[in-house]
Amino acid sequence: MESGPKPQSGLPLREATGLIRGRHQHHHPAAAATARHRRRQETVMEFLEKLSDKLSERTLKDFEIIRGMKMKLNPQNSGLMPWDPPYYSGVIRAERYNIEPSLYCPFFSLGACMEGLNILFNKLLGIALYAEQPAKGEVWCEDVRKLAVVHESEGLLGYIYCDFFQRADKPHQDCHFTIRGGRLKEDGDYQLPVVVLMLNLPHSSRNLPTLLTPGMMENLFHEMGHAMHSMLGRTRYQHVTGTRCPTDFAEVPSILMEYFANDYRVVNQFARHYQTGQVGKLICNTVL
Repeated sequence: MESGPKPQSGLPLREATGLIRGRHQHHHPAAAATARHRRRQETVMEFLEKLSDKLSERTLKDFEIIRGMKMKLNPQNSGLMPWDPPYYSGVIRAERYNIEPSLYCPFFSLGACMEGLNILFNKLLGIALYAEQPAKGEVWCEDVRKLAVVHESEGLLGYIYCDFFQRADKPHQDCHFTIRGGRLKEDGDYQLPVVVLMLNLPHSSRNLPTLLTPGMMENLFHEMGHAMHSMLGRTRYQHVTGTRCPTDFAEVPSILMEYFANDYRVVNQFARHYQTGQVGKLICNTVL
């Protein structure tokens, strides 16, 4: 006497039982993963739709302002093109906030910005950055600076080579990359990470230190976010350490650092005029 469907050839007993009881979807790992993925997609779409609804009115107002600026500057061709908003947004910000780099750069010397990073890391993470003298032949250019990253209780976490300055044979690209990834060695010790933070800043002169625009300062903070991710990402295997992870997650520390770079409460702690030592509170409040 047949009591139900027979298990198919090669079909696991648990899955066959699930078929009999009508619970195949709940027991099949692939089906369960698909269901979870579908729920995640639905959650993301729901979030994006809510965000779009909340921002639509504000976005339309912003586009009207941008359209008005283009009409003012180019009345013969005032229709908005896809490439127009970034340009005209910058024009509007410069006009509205009088963002003239020469007014702000004196408050953002490279030394002041590095001190700001040191203050921030110390307060947030208990970490300090110490300059070290590279050994002969250790660096590829005499302008490269070596920083030791030291935690207040765990000690040395790794090294950052700061290749900050312009030179003729250097790629014009601001980035962070890994020389040696951190990993857990067979003897139980941890291999310390070594990374490079590369920018294209102007050199200092006899009477003028390297001065950064607000945008350069923000970019320094962004790239240092990547470097600290590499310092703090203690993993067993070096191919998944630090920024060697999904791109979205790799950008999280850097985006967080951008928020700090645009928070006047943070910037007020280090923005100082390179000649007078004047605190840049008014400057910070205007720019940020």
